[in-house]
Amino acid sequence: MRVLLVIDSLGWGGSQRQMANLAVGLQRRGHEVHLFQYYPHFDHYRSMVAEAGVTLLDFHKRRKFDLGVVAALRGHVRARRYDVCVAFLAGPSAFAVAASRSANGPPVIVSERGSFRAGRLPLYARLQRVTHRFAAHVTTNSHHHTERMLREFPWLAGRISTIWNGIDTDQFRPAPAPQRPGEPVRLLGVGTVVPIKDIETLARGVAALARRGGPAVHVDWAGKILDSPAAQGVVARVAEVLGADGLEARWRWLGLQSDMASLYAACDALVHPSAREGLPNAVCEALACGRPVVATHAADHARLLGEGERGLLFAPGDAQSLADALAALVALGPDGRARLGANARAFAETWLSLDACLEQYEALLLRVAASARR
Repeated sequence: MRVLLVIDSLGWGGSQRQMANLAVGLQRRGHEVHLFQYYPHFDHYRSMVAEAGVTLLDFHKRRKFDLGVVAALRGHVRARRYDVCVAFLAGPSAFAVAASRSANGPPVIVSERGSFRAGRLPLYARLQRVTHRFAAHVTTNSHHHTERMLREFPWLAGRISTIWNGIDTDQFRPAPAPQRPGEPVRLLGVGTVVPIKDIETLARGVAALARRGGPAVHVDWAGKILDSPAAQGVVARVAEVLGADGLEARWRWLGLQSDMASLYAACDALVHPSAREGLPNAVCEALACGRPVVATHAADHARLLGEGERGLLFAPGDAQSLADALAALVALGPDGRARLGANARAFAETWLSLDACLEQYEALLLRVAASARR
């Protein structure tokens, strides 16, 4: 197959990583893959994709509503006979659908990579999905979001499916659990420092556990800290919460990290306080590395962690619930956490591998392309 992939950029981000994985995986499976992006200066995964032999099609988007993106895409579609197109995220999906339809191009599969807030769906979110009516198929990366999409847009029935993220289980593999007798259990948090990650609830949970006289825990947070009021506000609020109880030494901001596998190996568990996600790469990577996860009871986390089989759940935004989960994690002891970690690795190998993700996408692409040729 000749496949066109469309995304905003190959910069640092969960959706961008999954798009890079898809591009490389399909190319290695013998397909001819072209990837169109319109912010090429964000290039974290560019070399990975280029070295696999994927053809990169760069366009420099100059303004928020730049119809030049559609024109450039339409030109590529007309010049090459693509069998199918896959677009990740709302903006790239709208551009891909518009370009393909206006050029009598290939069927387009659009992919939702996040989730909605609880409550009534805002008008802009509904407008963003108008182009889904013209897509051949819609994928999401969580069952939770697929179920919500079907409630909001019942006309998607039969044209929407869930494909979980794929993780490189060779890169992210178990390492012996660290031996630190008498030291606090070390938790790792991962993600760009933004309000939606609800890092403040994690700080409040650590403080709540300490006020109870519970076991000590230490948090390392790995992720880019933007020079923005929102990001700096998160850092300030965490400092305020911890400082009120003299717990500043229990927390380290690590900043953006490249060797995530080593960080998972060095921690006792991942903690993920975000209440609104698609399918977090960090949770999947930690499971692949054989580390238990403490996460919000949101998105697909219950499916990922099971009933205490691979980790523990807590109520979103609830510091006391998080403190309960952290206390339970510590109480498991090294052997109990190792048991959860072994379960986590077995689950990741079966359900979260790159091959599992690629096989599902390849089968979908072949089916959609064949249907369009009839």
